[in-house]
Amino acid sequence: MDGFEIQIVSVPDREDLVAEIWHGNALFAELRQTANGRRIVFYADRAEADLDALTAVLAEAAGILQGG
Repeated sequence: MDGFEIQIVSVPDREDLVAEIWHGNALFAELRQTANGRRIVFYADRAEADLDALTAVLAEAAGILQGG
């Protein structure tokens, strides 16, 4: 997926499982499923990524968090 990797983690400051989206060796974003829907936090500072690859990796991470 164009350098993206998904890591499902349980972090101490979050109640839910988190899908970390890595791009190369940098944490790019964090996606989590909450009772009120999906939330995303971007950590990339001026990073550039292929839109189609980013869309695909986000959809895959969301599916994993939803159990599918």
